[in-house]
Amino acid sequence: MKMGFVAVLVVALVVLSQADLWAERGRGWQSADTLKEAFRNAETKEGRKVDDIELFDEEGRKFRLYGYIEDGRPLVVAYIYTKCQSVCPLITQSMEKTLIDARAEFGDRFNVILLGFDTENDTPESLREFRKRYGGDFIVFAGGTKENMKRLLLQTGFYYKKREDGMFDHLDMVTVLSPEGRIYKQIFGIRRNGDLLLKTLRRFYEGSPPPLSPATLLERVKYLCYRYDPATGKYVFDYSVVAGALIQLVIMVAIVMLVWGGRIKAFARRILKRGD
Repeated sequence: MKMGFVAVLVVALVVLSQADLWAERGRGWQSADTLKEAFRNAETKEGRKVDDIELFDEEGRKFRLYGYIEDGRPLVVAYIYTKCQSVCPLITQSMEKTLIDARAEFGDRFNVILLGFDTENDTPESLREFRKRYGGDFIVFAGGTKENMKRLLLQTGFYYKKREDGMFDHLDMVTVLSPEGRIYKQIFGIRRNGDLLLKTLRRFYEGSPPPLSPATLLERVKYLCYRYDPATGKYVFDYSVVAGALIQLVIMVAIVMLVWGGRIKAFARRILKRGD
C-alpha cells in the first residue's frame, strides 16, 4: 500500500515537473546548459576583432560600423528588437540612465549603438517609433540586412532564438568595442548592472584590463529569476523558477525512497542501535 502511494506520488510529481518545464520553455531558456553555453560563447569572443559591417540608422542612412570607432573612441553596442514590449524597452531605458552618468564622467569620449537584430521587422521606421516610445538619448538606433546582421552577431557572440510566437529569447548583453574594433568586454544584465559598464569604460581609459565577470552561473543569471510585470512596468521575482527547482528536488528524494527506502531505513536503524 505504501509502495503504491509512493509510486503514484512520483508520477504526479513528474507530471507537475514537466508542466513547469514546458512553461519554462514558453518563457525561454529551456535549460541551464543552454544559458551557460550562451555566456561561454559570448565571452570567448572577447579580444577578437569584428568586421567593418554596413548598417543603417533610423533615418535609413547607411554607415559602416568603424565610422563610430575610427575616431579613437570605444563603441558600446546593446541589442534589442523593436517588437519587444517588455525586456527591450527596459534595456533601452537602463542604457539611457547609465549613459547619463557615463557622459557626466567621460564626456563624449565614447559612442553608443542600439542594434535592432530582428532584420524582418527592425526597419528605419520601426527604429524611429521605438525611440519615440522608449527614449534613447546619446544612442544611435541601427539595423542591417539579414546577411550583415547574422555576420555581426556571430562575431560578437550574441545569443538569440526566435520563438513560435515571433518573439525572441536573447541575452541581455552589451558589447564594448575598442577603437581597433576588438571586443574589449561583454557585459550581461545591463538592466541591473549599469555600474559594470561604467567600471568597464573607466578601466578602458586607464589602459587596464576589463573588470572580471561574475564567477558563477548563479551570479550571472540572477536577473533571469525575474519576470516582467506589465501592470507595474517592473521586474518581480518569479517564484515559478524556485518552485520548479523544489519540485525536481522532491522528485529525486521520492525516487530514492522508492528504490532504496527499505535499505536506508534498515541502515538508519543499525546506526541507532550502535549508538545505544
